[in-house]
Amino acid sequence: MLACTDIAYVHEGELGISEDLGGAREVAHLDPKLRIHDLRHTAASILIAQGAHPKVIQEHLGHSSIVITMDRYGHLYPEDRSKVTDALDAAFTAARKATA
Repeated sequence: MLACTDIAYVHEGELGISEDLGGAREVAHLDPKLRIHDLRHTAASILIAQGAHPKVIQEHLGHSSIVITMDRYGHLYPEDRSKVTDALDAAFTAARKATA
């Protein structure tokens, strides 16, 4: 596993990072075409799968707005749509029972 704790928001091409990633790709037996940007997407996807709050992910990725984060990664939250639908159904059912 590769770890990087000292670099906050690094984009490919800054500080020669694209060349440095080449050695890491070899050590980890990763595709030579792998880019820093691909790792960003992977990290965001893992955070979402682990239940991280979207605002935390936004801050972690350095997005200026939660809208950017949700526009890019919102499709990875499909279970949230069903939770909202289930909650609304339960509320409507309870309201109908209360008025019946």
